[in-house]
Amino acid sequence: MKKNRIIVYLITCCIIFLIGFLFILKNTYLSTINSFDRDFFISKNIEYDELLSVLKNEYNIPDYVFLKLFCDQKRLFTFKAGKYLLKGGFSFNDIVNELRSPGNRKTINFTFKSSDDFRKLASNLSGKTDIDSVVFMNLISSFNYDSVFNKTVSLEEIQSFFIPNTYNIYWDNSEKDFINRMIKEYKNFWSKRIKKANHINLSPFEVMILASIVEKESNNISEMADIASLYLNRINRNMKLQADPTINYCFQQQMFNFSNYNFFQPFLVIMLLFNTNKVFRT
Repeated sequence: MKKNRIIVYLITCCIIFLIGFLFILKNTYLSTINSFDRDFFISKNIEYDELLSVLKNEYNIPDYVFLKLFCDQKRLFTFKAGKYLLKGGFSFNDIVNELRSPGNRKTINFTFKSSDDFRKLASNLSGKTDIDSVVFMNLISSFNYDSVFNKTVSLEEIQSFFIPNTYNIYWDNSEKDFINRMIKEYKNFWSKRIKKANHINLSPFEVMILASIVEKESNNISEMADIASLYLNRINRNMKLQADPTINYCFQQQMFNFSNYNFFQPFLVIMLLFNTNKVFRT
């Protein structure tokens, strides 16, 4: 009789435990826990245990041990960094299923405008992607452009590889991924336009320089063609461009405080590399 009581007691405990387990499973892991669509970002620097802690705190999961057992069984440890869309109506089980599949990562539209300073692009990237601005700035200068283009690439030419536009990229792109993407876009851009550049006897880099000067001369698109024609005529006649935007650029590159100098003092910029008070081509 005593043995039977022990068996009944153990069975009762197992049933109670199972009911409790199913209750927790249903209410914590299988019931709706996400009330609206939201983006969820996983950084490439995050570890598995850190991700579990984020999920536990974000969704008020009561027990870490059971949470880890559940996520281990779902193989969440195969997660990949990126941006994910967690839809309204998702249960925690749905969320884990979404995050454990790298194919569910979403892309973002990243836009940047023309700038003379890579630091602005680096700041923009770090604010909208998982890219580290310091790592990006270091890689900009150390990247092996020469092997990609099979020629010596100047520091000034590097800027022309980053064509301002809107690009669809993964949020978790690495710094190297982004630079490679820009080089790919640059090559694609010029593969369709190189004949036009050759027709006016300019290299792609020279076209980009001229375009940047024109852009800084006027923001009015309707005026840009006339301004470009003016400068092209000067180039063809081997005249000085005498473009004011290049003087401003010289000051920026030499870290001068522009406000402390008289704009019309030519001796301040005569020896600077980009001074167009000298002939465009030497």
